[in-house]
Amino acid sequence: MKRKLSILLTAIFAVLIYIIIQSGVQFIYTFVIYFQNISHDTELSGAALKAIFSMKQKKELLSLVAIILTSIIFYYKYYKDNTIRKIANITLKKCGIKQIIHMIITGISVTVLLYMIMLFLLEQGMVPNEEINLMEMSQSNLILAVITVGVIVPIFEELLFRGLVYGSFKHIFNPWLAITIQGAIFAFIHKSGVQCVYTFLLGIIVALYYHWNKNMIYCFVIHIIFNIFGTYILPYFFWSKDKIIFFTVTASILFIVSLLWQRKLIDVTQ
Repeated sequence: MKRKLSILLTAIFAVLIYIIIQSGVQFIYTFVIYFQNISHDTELSGAALKAIFSMKQKKELLSLVAIILTSIIFYYKYYKDNTIRKIANITLKKCGIKQIIHMIITGISVTVLLYMIMLFLLEQGMVPNEEINLMEMSQSNLILAVITVGVIVPIFEELLFRGLVYGSFKHIFNPWLAITIQGAIFAFIHKSGVQCVYTFLLGIIVALYYHWNKNMIYCFVIHIIFNIFGTYILPYFFWSKDKIIFFTVTASILFIVSLLWQRKLIDVTQ
């Protein structure tokens, strides 16, 4: 019981470190910009708005800084600890062409389905209409945004949530409960409303594929496709009713194909 509690607290503490550093970096940047503006702008509210706007414009850069700082701490606190490494048991395996195709089909179908679900929920007013895109992004530096939001953030979050958090929880709970809890925590660190809904579903789906394949590469590929496709492609479509039906049906078929393919992969490994 004591060991399980220690594992649980280790995983939760890792998530808290990430939240604190990310929030701290944004706060410090906003604080510095605010005092730079206050000397030129006598209106306090005006300086505050400029600082917040500047922080949002630099969100990708600040996220990158937060991830670098968090990774340094994780390396010295967690990775060098052999006990924690054995608990998390992050597995990276070589993938063949068929597996890569399977990952791509899964990533695209999951992204489209979740996007269609979000469009439906937003249209029905079932979640706050805080953002239409799957991810909130700044257009100030597209290349930096794609690299950070599209690649670095997904890899880091998969190592943290599916690697350390889920890897720890499966030693405490049964796999399905561990998958659900880590999905809820993954959703919690994101914004409320629509983003909270789709990150919860994404967290569960990616964890399931990691559970089935025991390969973190699956998590990386699915999450990267989700962020890039869902951020820089789908939001810029003109969504008519016919297009929504077509994409939903097509994505559903592809997802079923992915699940059947996954079942075949499990049968082969067994």
